[in-house]
Amino acid sequence: MTCVVTNAAFESHGFAKSALQKSLHIDVRQLHTVFICLTIFCSEIFAVHIRFQLDNSTAVTYINQMGGMKSLACVARKIWDWCVSRDIWVSAVHIAGIANGITNNFSRRASDLEWQLNKIVFQSLVSLFSNMTIDLFASYLNRQLVRYVSWRSDPQALFVNAFTMSWSNEFFYAFPPFSLTRR
Repeated sequence: MTCVVTNAAFESHGFAKSALQKSLHIDVRQLHTVFICLTIFCSEIFAVHIRFQLDNSTAVTYINQMGGMKSLACVARKIWDWCVSRDIWVSAVHIAGIANGITNNFSRRASDLEWQLNKIVFQSLVSLFSNMTIDLFASYLNRQLVRYVSWRSDPQALFVNAFTMSWSNEFFYAFPPFSLTRR
């Protein structure tokens, strides 16, 4: 199985970079993107070889050498631990950004695919309603609470699609996408 992964590929599936991710070095972001893509798209796959085509040569090296000496090593180790537990062999090859046309151009644009309430405003809400238990319309990148419901498949989410679950036993926080506010 071959996967072409860039940060833009991740974003094109509805995941935008959080403020924390934007502050990380591009090499760390690329490895983190590989890990999230594995956990989302390969969670039901076992005993295969997955080859990633990456436009970041440092990330390729860290995946192929199963780690390294820098801060990237912990992310590479996370990838390998996840893969080993599923009998998955992972490797990576470099593709030049120019050969990755549309996706590479997309990654260079500002992306506002996800919104969230300003953190300071959210903390004000927490001070008023400290017993909130779940964020109903979130993703791995924009969640405000540890427990959250995602609109799309997300390995960290408790549920997918807040409209398919009961809200009666939860004191929930909801910041739905603008397109869903009438619903």
